[in-house]
Amino acid sequence: MRGTFVERDSDPHVALRDSLLNGGRRLPSPRETVPRVPPGELVAETARRLDADGLFLGALDTTPADDDFIALGKTLGELIPETDPAVQDHVSQEVLLNLVSVHPETDDASLQPFATGALTLHSEGSGRPVAGQPRYIVLMCCDPGKPAVTADGRELVPAQTVLVPMADVHEALTPAERDILRVTRYFTSQSVPTVLREVDGRPVFSFRDFGTAELHWVSDARGATEYEVNDAFRALLAAMYAHEPAGAVHWAHGTVAAIDNTCFFHGRTSGAAHQPGSRRHLKRLRIRTARHTGER
Repeated sequence: MRGTFVERDSDPHVALRDSLLNGGRRLPSPRETVPRVPPGELVAETARRLDADGLFLGALDTTPADDDFIALGKTLGELIPETDPAVQDHVSQEVLLNLVSVHPETDDASLQPFATGALTLHSEGSGRPVAGQPRYIVLMCCDPGKPAVTADGRELVPAQTVLVPMADVHEALTPAERDILRVTRYFTSQSVPTVLREVDGRPVFSFRDFGTAELHWVSDARGATEYEVNDAFRALLAAMYAHEPAGAVHWAHGTVAAIDNTCFFHGRTSGAAHQPGSRRHLKRLRIRTARHTGER
């Protein structure tokens, strides 16, 4: 069975998404404190926290040079080259992407990482085969930028990287919705995974919120109708944007975040606009590993 999902203005996730990403609120941090990490302990501590719960957050006194940052990524796995023609002006050494807020708010998905608007929740590389999807995303803040100020002198909340645990999203779905998503995938020429699968006994999603764009899908859900598959997508999106499990990285110079792409959805709140002459600048590495033991 094939079909197309298109969001409706009345869908619950539309209002939830706007509130979460554009509400101007400071979201809670997923860590009570962001510890200072000596450079000599960064590699070991990053690997330890990723193994423990899929997320490392730490603060460095100085940001490492590109070569040193890339070396950190290589300790976690194989670096994925940045091949998208739309981002080449922001790429260093083929694998390091400089996320700088140089564009206004846009619906162009390829430009959204470099824009001042929100970035919808997603798992990285959801439209690629499993072997081509990153296991880890490592972000480092070189400059958080000076937040924009309102006419009355109030400083706006700067952009935050939103993190939503996949386990919580899975828990919010009904058994019937999970069953549908386990046998439904993007309709594409590539051999992509189903929207929901298991890795080492954990629920893992390969899914992006495409906003108002159409999502073409194919499903092997026996006995389900096209309406039920689309309703499963609506339930998934509503669970992704529920406020309670959402946390956020609050960037400062030297903050490093390493995210397990099989544990968290991620996105960005609006608020990347800054005072004139100031821009937010993060560096990103995407890393794949052979760690898919127990996947099915």
